[in-house]
Amino acid sequence: MGRFGVVPAAGAGTRLAPYRAPKELIQVGYHDVGGRVLPKAAIEHVLTAMRGGGVGRAFVVLSPAKAELLRYLGSGSYLGMDLAYVCQEVARGLPHALDLATPFLAGRTVCMGMPDTIITPDDGFARLLDFHDGTGADLSLGVYPTATPQSLAPVVVEPGSYRVLAIVDKPEHPRPTTRGASPRGRRSSPSCCTRAWPMRRPVRSSCSATSSSPP
Repeated sequence: MGRFGVVPAAGAGTRLAPYRAPKELIQVGYHDVGGRVLPKAAIEHVLTAMRGGGVGRAFVVLSPAKAELLRYLGSGSYLGMDLAYVCQEVARGLPHALDLATPFLAGRTVCMGMPDTIITPDDGFARLLDFHDGTGADLSLGVYPTATPQSLAPVVVEPGSYRVLAIVDKPEHPRPTTRGASPRGRRSSPSCCTRAWPMRRPVRSSCSATSSSPP
């Protein structure tokens, strides 16, 4: 059924106040667009990483205050992608933002990445998807070793199998067998097979792949 991406970009970015432009459009580096070297916005990093993994279509979740992202990204054709938009009219958090795209994604393999994130390595999504397809897991997380789990949402993994045992948010007393992950998470259900693919430490990375079942 193909691979889809979801990028939740409805957040208000209050931690950057008094900066008033969408944080997703902060310029981070440069890229080639039609033979021209242009500034690369933060959100373009996660989209191009998805495209490199064979993801040709993605949903961007916006709030009514984020119409500038729609104007900037447009159809996504200049990135070699087809983009569509879902509106989160009331700020109800990240899980709700992702749920808004669920009716369009049943039966598909879905990649999620944060819009203010630089994915490393460049082929991170491609390798994560290969890992996901090879393990048959319901959910695969791209994780990396960290020395500061107290400031992240570390993933507790089973040595050898990389089966995810738990995801905890900024623990005061982290367990020693943890790897960092940017996305917040929940403890995995016993009925859900979740595995972690070890990445080298990125600048900041947040990516996941899941196989979605029809409701």
